[in-house]
Amino acid sequence: MNQIDKRPESFALGRFHFLVSEGDLSRVQEFITGKSSKTGAPHPSVSCNAQDQDGFSAVHWAAIKGQLEIMKYLLEGAPEISRGNPSLPDNNGWTPIMWAIHVVETSGKDYGKRRKACEVINYLVTFPAVKSHMRVPDKLLLRNPQELALEAARQTDQGILAAMKNQFDGHKFYAPLKEADDASEGGGHQDDDAM
Repeated sequence: MNQIDKRPESFALGRFHFLVSEGDLSRVQEFITGKSSKTGAPHPSVSCNAQDQDGFSAVHWAAIKGQLEIMKYLLEGAPEISRGNPSLPDNNGWTPIMWAIHVVETSGKDYGKRRKACEVINYLVTFPAVKSHMRVPDKLLLRNPQELALEAARQTDQGILAAMKNQFDGHKFYAPLKEADDASEGGGHQDDDAM
């Protein structure tokens, strides 16, 4: 069983990760800048890359919870010295994109959750650091993020394939991949290597 870290900075980190997962941008900004947005008074400061006992950073939590606006702030809007790492692995070697793929894979018919996760994937694949990790196999599953995404797409819909190609549109309906395969003339799978 993990020991709970009772140091004050661990409480700040836990609160920061909670605010990220809830999508509270103004409060997240306070933790990054170290200043209260209302008074300008000093506020506990936390790095975007600070990891909890499981190795989760703020970027992991934004990916898991589908908080795209928070993720954009963490990776591009935060002061440069504080910006998050889009390919930082957790204690098990999972990067934020792998967690977003996992959310799509396990969210069943929760289309809102799947849509948010696909939007996060769509955004993350724009980073060269993420692209360079797309073919690195996970040490637990022995598959890389690209293979995980393809498997999830075959079980869910074309949306995840579009996201992996940075072509996901949240306003478009994506059919299940099996139906799309049946509708295509060749009856085969979409071009797996195009990712």
